[in-house]
Amino acid sequence: MAIGFSIDKFMSKVRALTNITGNGVAAVFVSWWKASSITSGCTRT
Repeated sequence: MAIGFSIDKFMSKVRALTNITGNGVAAVFVSWWKASSITSGCTRT
């Protein structure tokens, strides 16, 4: 049972790191996409 709890603690940290990384990549992509759509004259909102 102790092994299960230690693995769960490790997996929780990995899930958190994955979420943070994914959110950062998504934020960079959206900001790049919005900047390119503004400079290209796109009227999409």
